Parts: sequence; C-alpha cells; structure tokens
Amino acid sequence: ADKDLTPAWVHDHVPGMLADHEMLAELGRKAWEYGIRDAARIMARRVLQLAQ
Repeated sequence: ADKDLTPAWVHDHVPGMLADHEMLAELGRKAWEYGIRDAARIMARRVLQLAQ
C-alpha cells in the first residue's frame, strides 16, 4: 500500500534492489509484459468510434 512506502522503507530496501542486477532485469521483463504497447492507438480508435 502507498502508506507503506516511507523514507525508512526506501532507505532499507532500495539500495539492495538497485545492486541486484538480475532482479532488476526480471522486473524490467515483467513490466514489459504487463504494459499495453499500442494503448494510444487503441484509445484514439475508441474515441473516434464513440464520436461517430
């Protein structure tokens, strides 16, 4: 939850995360899979459909 992201949590966890290159690569792969690459085109098409 957002309330858990405190300066103390960042201090305690982020440096170790940044040093773990394998974990960062895996997080990057997961983020790539999660995203919608053509979201702008999909939204534009939907807006045009609604406008007709």
